[in-house]
Amino acid sequence: MKTSIIRLIVISAITTAVGYGGVWLYNSAIQKSAEKKEDPQKYERVLKDYTYKATIPSLRANVTAMEEFQQAVKALAKSPTDANVDKAAAAWKKSSASYNRLVAFLFGPGIHYAFDRQISIFPMDEIMLEQGLKEIRDGVVASEEVNGRYLRGHYLQTVQGLPAAEWILFRDGKTRPAADITPEQMLWLQATAESLVASALDWEAAWRGTTEMSAEEIALLEKGGKKKRRSFGAEFSSPGTKGNRYASPSVCLQEIFQEYLQVVEDIQPEIIPSFETADLRNSMSWHAGYGAENFASQIDGVANAYLGGLPGARGASVSDLVAEKNPVLDRRIKISLAHTAHRLRDLQNLDGLTPEERMLRVRRADQACAKLGSNLGIAMPLVCMDPAAKPFAPWGRE
Repeated sequence: MKTSIIRLIVISAITTAVGYGGVWLYNSAIQKSAEKKEDPQKYERVLKDYTYKATIPSLRANVTAMEEFQQAVKALAKSPTDANVDKAAAAWKKSSASYNRLVAFLFGPGIHYAFDRQISIFPMDEIMLEQGLKEIRDGVVASEEVNGRYLRGHYLQTVQGLPAAEWILFRDGKTRPAADITPEQMLWLQATAESLVASALDWEAAWRGTTEMSAEEIALLEKGGKKKRRSFGAEFSSPGTKGNRYASPSVCLQEIFQEYLQVVEDIQPEIIPSFETADLRNSMSWHAGYGAENFASQIDGVANAYLGGLPGARGASVSDLVAEKNPVLDRRIKISLAHTAHRLRDLQNLDGLTPEERMLRVRRADQACAKLGSNLGIAMPLVCMDPAAKPFAPWGRE
């Protein structure tokens, strides 16, 4: 009995000490948090580096990739050999991956001017494309009229862009023989490549501003029928200033996170139906069979946006903001970004696998994508609802 009473007294004392200790630690943490000085420049640095080290360099890389594709197509038209078809096909893959890395930056000018539709609308309308080619073949449309500007002015976007070029260059996951590409297809391919360069350059101009472009670039934009653009990047990187559509850093960060999540949420439902069988018609790259790499490139784009720039030239980042709130979550997101891209690239070559082995890879990619989306969803309110980023609503200031 005496021992029990002593034990009870000891337990009560320990409990009381732990309780008071917990209260002390909590109050100490609150006090330290209150004493911690907020860095007023951190959001400005993150948004500027997001704009000038992540977004605009990604847009510039896309212009370069499209220009290389155009040069490869010109070489193919001049000398239609199988080797040149292979070179044009390789350049198409590079430009396709480059475009897909931009999907994480599709808000603002990207969606307003529908650059996604100009560059890579899906699905392509094969019947309408065949009709356009027939008009050239029958002389209804003079071959000298067919260029990028003509395509944009006379045909729907469903017969242009990367999918149209893919249809001309590939069949069943392989490049076509040069002899199979008809003269009117070659004309269409050249016009498509020219249009892709103009659209890529226009997207860059929308973020940089036409005044920041070179005279040669402005001439290309004018040739393609593109208008002058003011710098969306300058506005996005300085929220809360007079006349700015972005009331606060929080509103900018909401746009950024919503685009991250949109990419992941668009990819995940497509993984199982696209890759559970070997039928390329189930995927979003019917003829080249490049769907897995395109999806992985989209995750690479999210990584560039999250980490503050292109590899080797990164700056202040959204990752820094998340790490400040929850360093463990930030590490999980970084790991998840790399893991998801890896699992998606695992789907690019599934030849020789049994149905069970194939499905295992597909489900691993599906689950990796789900985990990435979950981690990003947890991080979003931590950063966007930080009191220092207020106001939270896009329609006014407090």
